[in-house]
Amino acid sequence: MAVRLRYILNMDSSSSSSSSSSSGSGSSGSSRSSASSSTVTKLIQREARKRMCKVPGCFLNNIEKLKEYSGRNFKHNKEELAQKIYALLNHTVFDGKLPEKIEIIWNKKMLRTAGLCTTHEIQQPKRQRCAKISISLKVCDSADRIRDTLIHELCHAASWLLDGIRDSHGISWQYYAKKCNSVHPELPKVTRCHNYTIHYKIYYECMLCKYRIGRYTRSLNTERFICARCKGHLVLLPLFRKDGTPIVPYVRPFAKYVQENYRAVFNSTAGISHGNVMKRLSKDYFASKQKANP
Repeated sequence: MAVRLRYILNMDSSSSSSSSSSSGSGSSGSSRSSASSSTVTKLIQREARKRMCKVPGCFLNNIEKLKEYSGRNFKHNKEELAQKIYALLNHTVFDGKLPEKIEIIWNKKMLRTAGLCTTHEIQQPKRQRCAKISISLKVCDSADRIRDTLIHELCHAASWLLDGIRDSHGISWQYYAKKCNSVHPELPKVTRCHNYTIHYKIYYECMLCKYRIGRYTRSLNTERFICARCKGHLVLLPLFRKDGTPIVPYVRPFAKYVQENYRAVFNSTAGISHGNVMKRLSKDYFASKQKANP
């Protein structure tokens, strides 16, 4: 497809240059240019039609844009989403040969790996192959990532449950991966490794080379650790959302009042306990609030 488009575009440019250099052939050059451009448009439309899903009721394309699986609704509905995707793929790709339900675990400790398929076999009371899928909560933070990761891991599960083969990304896995893309051509190609940009909550930056280190918590002690590239000093960056906008931390009014007045109350009374300080601060805070809003 790319070669054909490139060839036509080259023809288009050569025809336009020849028409401009030759005299008296302007109308023929413009007609050839319009014909070639229309051919390119037809090829693009034909390729788009090939990538359209023909499965009735398929919801996998642009799943991250659906209201029930985006924004705040994503966290509440991700388990339902995973089971719906599994049921659909089991019907369309694996011909209903996989179990009716599969165990899906949401793993908090997988920091860079998107998913993992664990297979085993039980002997009692009946010899049976089993599989379970783990999905990273840290990496798979959107509906499309859950979809693509689940497809990848289901190819591993089908390779073991249906064929009895544990060959990592071998011939059996490749067969099911190609079948997924042929049945659902609108989806990204099923690959061996993901290329997701991991969204860390915390970032540290080197003051010299500007290299950034991502963390999920403030676990990096900048007094002990330095940049591994240039030995520079690390500083904690302000918090940012996924879209790049800064996060302004919200401090509750009472917490701010405690920060401003705790030391004064503690030093004013000798031997006072922390609990009594907080009681006095709470009483004074609500008294000041009633004066402000009588």
